[in-house]
Amino acid sequence: MKMMKKALLLSIGVSMTVLSACSKKDNNPQPGQGACLADQITMTQTKVEDYPSSNTVFVTFDIKNTSTTNYDITEGAKMIMVKATVTTTDNTNYEETSPLPVSANLSAGATASGMIKIEYGAGKKFKSYKIEKSCKNL
Repeated sequence: MKMMKKALLLSIGVSMTVLSACSKKDNNPQPGQGACLADQITMTQTKVEDYPSSNTVFVTFDIKNTSTTNYDITEGAKMIMVKATVTTTDNTNYEETSPLPVSANLSAGATASGMIKIEYGAGKKFKSYKIEKSCKNL
């Protein structure tokens, strides 16, 4: 009887250890997981195309990850949002917010090309644009 109790207690102890090991949170996230890399992503303008007939500006950028961490939203990195603001010659501002215009990932040190489309009001004339990046909704 003593041996049966001991075996039962040992079995319960092993089961509890297995269950507690399965229920623990991952305290060792993968590199870049949950990281906001907005400050480590540079956007260098390579081309600005204004199409007044459609009230649209297309801005093309070289987008570079200057960090040592991969930007990969499929691995848990926070999505970078880009707010583009166009100012017209009468100082009216038009805003567009969208995800960073690259695929879901950009390796550490890598560069990709991306384009942002910004629309402005009919009858207005494009003057300038401004870009802001953040991991929050802007």
